[in-house]
This record gives sequence, structure tokens and C-alpha cells, in this order.
Amino acid sequence: MTLKINILKTWGIHFIVSFIGLLLSISWTPSALSNQTFKTGWYPWDPYQYLQESEGVSTLTGLDVKLLRAYMKEAGYSVKYEAVSWQEHQKEMKEGKRDIAAGATWTSQRAEYAYFSIPYRNEVNVLYMLKIAPDIKFKDIADFLSQIKRNKMRLGVIEGFIYADPLINAYIADPANAHLITKVGDDQHNLTNLLEHKIDGFIADQIVASTVAWRARSNSEIKQIMLGVSTPIHFMFSKKTVSPEVVEKVNKAIVNLKQSGAFFKIIKEYLFPVLLIQTVDRPWFLIIDILGTIAFAISGLMVAYRVRASILGALVFAALPAVGGGIIRDIIVDRKPIGVLTTPIYILAVVGTVLIGYILLKALSAYETKISVVKSQVNAWWVAHLLEFFDAIGLACFTVIGVVVCLMARCEPLWLWAPILAFITSTGGGILRDLVSSSRSISSLMGDLYGEIALFWGFMLALFMSWKEEDIQPDQIFYAVVGVIAGALITRLIAYHFKLRSPLFTD
Repeated sequence: MTLKINILKTWGIHFIVSFIGLLLSISWTPSALSNQTFKTGWYPWDPYQYLQESEGVSTLTGLDVKLLRAYMKEAGYSVKYEAVSWQEHQKEMKEGKRDIAAGATWTSQRAEYAYFSIPYRNEVNVLYMLKIAPDIKFKDIADFLSQIKRNKMRLGVIEGFIYADPLINAYIADPANAHLITKVGDDQHNLTNLLEHKIDGFIADQIVASTVAWRARSNSEIKQIMLGVSTPIHFMFSKKTVSPEVVEKVNKAIVNLKQSGAFFKIIKEYLFPVLLIQTVDRPWFLIIDILGTIAFAISGLMVAYRVRASILGALVFAALPAVGGGIIRDIIVDRKPIGVLTTPIYILAVVGTVLIGYILLKALSAYETKISVVKSQVNAWWVAHLLEFFDAIGLACFTVIGVVVCLMARCEPLWLWAPILAFITSTGGGILRDLVSSSRSISSLMGDLYGEIALFWGFMLALFMSWKEEDIQPDQIFYAVVGVIAGALITRLIAYHFKLRSPLFTD
């Protein structure tokens, strides 16, 4: 009896020890981290990862943040973010203190301590310099590096960052060039150093650098030089804490989200609005936007003159086509705050147009008998054509703005809602003006080709964005916006000159 008890005790101890060992082995294997949560880090890298302020609360967001969370969720895991510099992040990946890093370029050195996912996006490197600096012309990267070394050009880089071309990385790592290299934590510091003349240029991801410059309102002071190099971007996984099986699950998640369209939806949500806003938030666009607003306001003044409105009435008639469409659009998509409330420039343009129009009308009335009929007819002809030109500019600009707001409001599908919001932005205020004036006809719905132009070119811009959604760069957005503005402007002028009308619903 005693022997049986001792045997049972021995077997019981062996069972408990084996069970504990099994639990320990499972808990410490790379593929089974605690709670399936992987530890990662982030540093300011707008628009890929940045803090978004909303009502006093900071939230970590960005393209890479959204993509990593989506992929890990699809694979059955989650991630925990902590602020850390890129250099420190790499060090902790080696030591197994962090599990994942986003936005990484493959190198043989990194492959010694990390697994890499399949590529999930591309990166294009550019050189940023001050506009006052002379241009650098080169045949290839080797020629480029030879020139900047010969000219002793001070170069800003992010510490620990791997750039798109191996020759660039070798140049940065060469001790002989150390006195020409300034290493910082992020591209915001690079831009600051450039503007303060501490460096002569810095190499950066094109999207990141353009976003940093836009947010700092420094676009007018710097220029971009294309280097002609790009590289695929991966997620990195520490070999000390993550197994190849986990990496394979993430790879499958990347493929699945692309096939399902979720990947492209995230691209549209986080990348397109930033790139489009950068393009339209420039002095040249603001100038033609204001000219268009003034032209729309003048169309309202003409109605006010015809119905013999008061000055207050003239303000209302001028404001409706100038800002009414944008207000209707923002109410529909629940945009907060409404765009016209974020800056007084558009209302001031309307008020100024009404006051100047009032003064001119009074002056013309005083000297009406001194102006010959022929001269007045010639002047009227030139004024009508000039106003039509500026009105066409307004139509083109408002079409683009409608698409921008559609992207900001995340309206899907883009190909449907972008042209509709472009139409509302450019013609909605004019429709209101005609309704308030009790006009027998609503000009944008019963006259020449007008609203149809906004619909068509808004659709074309949405189509372009959808076509280039996987790999789009700021310069491509710029050319697309310029193309749509030119297309809408020319189309409207042709329709005006040849008196082209939309097909009638009935004879």
C-alpha cells in the first residue's frame, strides 16, 4: 500500500513538473506572445504616423499605423504603440524588447536579427533644398553623390534610416563624409536645419517631406529634386520574439486586404486627402480660387441689379453663388467646421465685390450721358467675356475642392460622390441664387453646359485617384489637379463660345 502511494506521488510530481514546463515552453515561444499583443513603436513621420489633435485629445494615427493595425487584426493579433526614435527602435528589435517595426527597408544587416514581411507600399526618395540654391544636375546616383561631395554639400539624414539606394547609404556610412552629414531624429528637424542654413539639403521620403513642408508653410521656400530612386517598404519582426509562422500570417493578411479592397480604402482615407490638400493649399490655387469667387459674386450682383435689390440684398445675392455651394456641400457631408467659417477671406471677397460694384454703378450713373452708345456696347462686350472667363475659373476650382472635401469626408465610392460634391460646390450656390430671386429659369440647370462640366471633371479626377491609389506621389497629384482645372476651364469656355447646351429632357 505504501509502495503504491509513493509511486502515485512520484507520478504526480512528474506530471505537475511536466505540465508547468509545457506551459513555460508555450509562453516563451516566439509565436505565442502574451495576449497575442505585439509591442511596436512610433516616431513623428507624417502622414504615416503622427498625433492627431481633436478637442484637446491626441490620438495616434497615420497610414502605417492604420495599415499595421488592420493587418494584425486580420491575422488574429493586436499591437501596442510606444513613442521611440527610429534608431532606438532598431536597437530594441535586435534585443527582443520590441516585436515589430513599420516602414522598413530590407538590408542584409537587418535580416540577421529580423524577419521581413512582403512589401506593403513603396517609398520614393527626393532631395530637398532651398529655392535660392543652384540646381544639381546629374546622370545617376553615383554622379549625384560625387557632385555633393565635391561641392562639400552638408546633408541632413535621419539616424538609423535606410534610404532607397545602397550608394546613398554607403555615402552616409563612410567616415570620410561624417563632417558633411547631420543626423537627426525626424524630417521636421531636417526641415528646420535647412531653413536655418545649418544644412544644404536633406534626403527624405517624398510624401513625408512634402507633408512636413506643407504643415510648416514652407513650400514657397524649398524645392524638390527627384533622385529617381524608390524602394519597397516592409514590416520588420524581431527574430527573438516572433516566429516565421506569425510573419506568414501577416503576409496572408496583406494579400487578403488588398484583394478585398480594404487596403485601397485605407490609402484613400489617410493619404489622398493630405496630398490633395497640399496641392490646393498653395498661393497659385488661392489666387484663382478668389478670382472665381469674385466672378460668382458678380453674377449675384447682376441679379441684384435686375431686381433692384438693396445693398443687403446685393450682399445676399452675391454670397449665395460665391459660398452657398460650399456651405450646402459641408452640411451634406457633416463637415465641421464648415469650410467658409475657417477663414474670412471669401466673405471679405464678397463684401469687397459688392462695395466696389456699388461705387462703380453710382459712378456710371453720374456720367451715363457722357458715354456714347457704341463705347458702352464695346465695354459691355469685354466685361461679359472677362466675367465669363473668371466664372469658368471658379467652376474649375470649385470642382477640385468638391473632390477634396469628398476625400476628407471619406465618402465611398469615390467615383460616385466626388462628381456629385463637385457639382454641388460649383453650382449649388447659383441654384440658390436663382431660387431666391424668383427667376423663371435656373441658369445652371436650363442654360449652357455648366453643371455637367463639374460632374465630368470631378469624375475624371476621382477616376485618376482610384487608378493610382496603390502608388501615388505628390507631383502626380499636382499634375492631375492642374489638368482638371485646365480641362474644366477650357471645356466651359468652348461651351460658352459655341453656345453648347445640355440635351433637353423634352422638346
